[in-house]
Amino acid sequence: MKFLTIKKAILPVIGSIILLFSGCVKDDFDQPPIVTPYYTPAHKVTSIAALQALLGGGSLLEITNDTIIIQGIVTANDESGNIYKSIYIQDNTAGLQVSIERVSMYIKYRIGQRVYIECKGLSLGTYGGVIQLGYNNGGTIGRIPDTMVDGHIFKDSLPGSVEPELINFSADLSGKINKLT
Repeated sequence: MKFLTIKKAILPVIGSIILLFSGCVKDDFDQPPIVTPYYTPAHKVTSIAALQALLGGGSLLEITNDTIIIQGIVTANDESGNIYKSIYIQDNTAGLQVSIERVSMYIKYRIGQRVYIECKGLSLGTYGGVIQLGYNNGGTIGRIPDTMVDGHIFKDSLPGSVEPELINFSADLSGKINKLT
């Protein structure tokens, strides 16, 4: 009699467990929508070389002109671990290091990603002989604070491929700094 009572109690429990586990399997998953970022500059885009020329021979320049917007393709980020808190962008005129107080930027700024940077409020300076776009840190070039990044750097389109430019090291390398070569 006891065996029959236990059997009656266990069968519904086993049946419930089987239904529970078989109901959790879903073979077809919903595909998330692909959102393509888009940015329309409010002013004419300035080339990276023209931006760098504004620095002249100085060591730091605060950008106060709200019409300076640059566009570039991300050619290097911090994914490999060899670049620290920076991304490198280039257009057809020059390359530029953008110093940002943020880590794991490769997640947002993939190689081949087109970005626009609204430069008003940022600074252009040199560190180690290399021109960088960053933030004025007490008279020297520093990183753009994390809280300001999304108000200055905007993605446009989906990342594409980037082809490196082949160069001859015995030739003049001016203008090749910060470019994917």
